[in-house]
Amino acid sequence: MEIFSLPETSRTFNFQELLEGNNDDCFRLGIAISKKTLKLFEPFHLSDILLCSPLGLRMILNGDEGKESHLLSSLQMVIIDRADIMLQQNWEHITLIFDSIHSQPTKIDTDISRVRNLYLEGNAPHFSQLLLFSKHQNELFWALMLEKAKSHKGLVMHQPILKGNLSMIDVPCCQELHRFSVPKGSTQSDERLNYFKTLTGILPEGSCLFISSYFDFVRVRNLLKNRNDSFVSCHEYAPENKVLRARDMFFHGRKNALVVTERFHFFNRRILRGIKQLIFYQIPSHPLFYTEFINMWSREAGRKIKIILLFTDSDNLRMQNVFGAQMTKSIFASPRKIQAIVSE
Repeated sequence: MEIFSLPETSRTFNFQELLEGNNDDCFRLGIAISKKTLKLFEPFHLSDILLCSPLGLRMILNGDEGKESHLLSSLQMVIIDRADIMLQQNWEHITLIFDSIHSQPTKIDTDISRVRNLYLEGNAPHFSQLLLFSKHQNELFWALMLEKAKSHKGLVMHQPILKGNLSMIDVPCCQELHRFSVPKGSTQSDERLNYFKTLTGILPEGSCLFISSYFDFVRVRNLLKNRNDSFVSCHEYAPENKVLRARDMFFHGRKNALVVTERFHFFNRRILRGIKQLIFYQIPSHPLFYTEFINMWSREAGRKIKIILLFTDSDNLRMQNVFGAQMTKSIFASPRKIQAIVSE
């Protein structure tokens, strides 16, 4: 079996910094501050600062170790740092945590005379500040801020004018942009799958299908199995031996298609050989992955690589991350359902 791995020098400094050393994503730390000392590993109900990963905090709010949502009933400031990294774990942890923040406690561990009336009256969300930091935009970040940021001082969301990263593509390609309509946001996943069914028949040899969501991956995998497509898959839950076997079978043409999830690429950054056609089921939440996958294609093939991208109106922010604000505006302004961008 021929094994391919991404050279260490091709992994970015940020990737190495993020995943080297202790990369445990389940931690929580209570910090207490007094006049002259800083105490670490304090019980949460005695702490002034809580430093937690989403998974670590969720496990004590609604997990195996109990339900302690009363610990978050009086937060004055909530900071979500590196939200783009949290997106590659499980964003549901964040939403469940925010369902517990500022909720009325079922038990009280402190002197009731010290509790402010605004917390007893249920006004805590209006006197709390929410800060979210991310390297790029995402619709989930906007949804969280618009729903949960309820400070009486208002809300500020910084949206810079993005230039995109199409200039990073260094191979000739033809990008087909397929736009389909979604009547309701709740039916987006169903409509995307239906459009994919009408767009593709049996996938030709050398097809790589990139899927951003694991939920969508499961649905597409079941569809391909029912159609008897010749394919293999690489996803974040697959053991290493199956990943190596899948990549080898795809490269040598024993399987026509390779289905890859975004989180698999995020945590592994492997070069995938044998790609002749790229299908993006949805534009990646991490904008660099779009150009990285295109650049995996080898120039030795002697022709342009064909790229198919499925998108809807709700993908506007993701499109801006990759194509830039100006080009995205032109793409959405066009009445055509299928548009093409050709580069040499």
